[in-house]
Amino acid sequence: MKIFLRTYDDVFFYDPNFLKFKIKKRKGNLIKKVKFSEYDHLFFNEDIEFKMIPSAEKALINKGILKILITEKSTLIFQDFDGKSRFLVNENNNNKVYLTFNELSIKDKICHFNLDKNDNPGLVFLEIKDLISIDMINYNNNLAKEDEFDVKKLSNYILYSDNNIIINDIIVI
Repeated sequence: MKIFLRTYDDVFFYDPNFLKFKIKKRKGNLIKKVKFSEYDHLFFNEDIEFKMIPSAEKALINKGILKILITEKSTLIFQDFDGKSRFLVNENNNNKVYLTFNELSIKDKICHFNLDKNDNPGLVFLEIKDLISIDMINYNNNLAKEDEFDVKKLSNYILYSDNNIIINDIIVI
């Protein structure tokens, strides 16, 4: 399934050596991604693809829904254009399911990338502390200049991926 997300420009990814970095240019960025099988996961490297939002469409896109996912470790602020991006959730009985943002609940445990104290890469499940959806049409009409969810901070690019991606340590599927 293809992922179509718009995030803030200051999100971080992992390079092929599992070092955190922020995108400085839009082409030639090899990042770490993850694939899941029934019983395991595999990390691999792949280019990240961005498409610039055409100026004529930017005003319309800025009026969309802004989603904010806050966990014990990370925060991800994004727009999900087709609403199909999912997150791997570990339910109480260790049953793992894929849920969209709108299906998530506070206290769900979602999959995160984790480096242990020996820098070994792995996955952990961390609890969701808050889920916020903001209708940017109404929100921007009352926006304070210092507001942390200013639509002007969103990237002018849409991130595309055919594979699961690690953004701010959160696995987006």
